[in-house]
Amino acid sequence: MIAYELIDKTIPKVQPSDTIQDVINWTEELKVSQLPTVNEEGIFITLLDEDTLYNHPNATLPVESLPLLQQSTHYVKADQHYLDLLRLAHQQNLEVIPVIDETGRLLGSVRIQDVVQEIAKTYAVQQQGGILVLAMQERDYSLAEISRLVESNNAKVLSSLIEFNEHNKLEILVTLKIDQIDLSHIVATFERFNYKVQAKFQTTELVNVDQTRLDLLLKYLEM
Repeated sequence: MIAYELIDKTIPKVQPSDTIQDVINWTEELKVSQLPTVNEEGIFITLLDEDTLYNHPNATLPVESLPLLQQSTHYVKADQHYLDLLRLAHQQNLEVIPVIDETGRLLGSVRIQDVVQEIAKTYAVQQQGGILVLAMQERDYSLAEISRLVESNNAKVLSSLIEFNEHNKLEILVTLKIDQIDLSHIVATFERFNYKVQAKFQTTELVNVDQTRLDLLLKYLEM
């Protein structure tokens, strides 16, 4: 899935002649704190945020009266992978990610929620099962060996992600989504082979924790 395919057509392109009040109304209606603005040629300029809009003393003035900065780098190209959008959103604290073409023209914008939903599908978040987090030295990591141990318990690894352990820079954390709810036998197998099981999450413990999943994934993308 690329950026262009995730564009939300309900998000407007703010024109220089639009009033500040118009933009405030759109942010409230769409429940976003940022909207992209373009120049007369449709070239992306920057993201307008609520602070800039609400702090202006006269909301009846057009957007072109705002002291806009030089062209922002808070955008992605149309053909970029959706994980690039999530990385940019995390680094720049974005709710809306502008998508431009090769000339800088704004094609549209993507909501971060839509990116998260796509990731949830890709990484088997919605499939039944449990999650294990293993801590190990980077030199000891072997997905083939880890999968072999999981499969020895008649289970399968649905997805895996890796991050550096922020509490121990010499370790990595390997997060596994496994297609079994009861992970006790798999945990016992890993411990028998001297793997350190950092954490485990059963399906019943994952209800309504989408933000937790997102925060976890965002850490991986910082690598």
